[in-house]
Amino acid sequence: ITAGRQPMDVFIDEGWYLLRSPAFRDLLDEIGRRGRKRDVGIVFITHLPADLAKDPTSLSLASTAFIGFLPPEEAYRFFRSLGVPEDEARRRGEQVARLGKGRFMASPSGGRGSLFPLQVIVPPAWQKTWREWGAWQEETP
Repeated sequence: ITAGRQPMDVFIDEGWYLLRSPAFRDLLDEIGRRGRKRDVGIVFITHLPADLAKDPTSLSLASTAFIGFLPPEEAYRFFRSLGVPEDEARRRGEQVARLGKGRFMASPSGGRGSLFPLQVIVPPAWQKTWREWGAWQEETP
């Protein structure tokens, strides 16, 4: 979490896979708790966000969730797991299900407050690193 007393950001991709391990869930909770106190940015990426919500860690209390396309029912379950009322969770699930590629909805802390759309632009340095790892695919027209 810190290197030479300087906070650093933590980027965790394919989080769904890591959540299978009880030891990792405990580590994730610890990273979230310690990181918050040290101004560390933590990015946790998973295509199964309900997994994060069903095994609560300090990261399930994240300040903002960026949600890409999900089928309406899965999006609904995700919002319900955050405590969003049923009718609103259904409405939000429908919104998320209509998102196009590269578009996300931001959900403020704990699913409270209005969703707002945003487009994510991945910095070239991240693209280069992900290409080297084989985790980046160029869009085809």
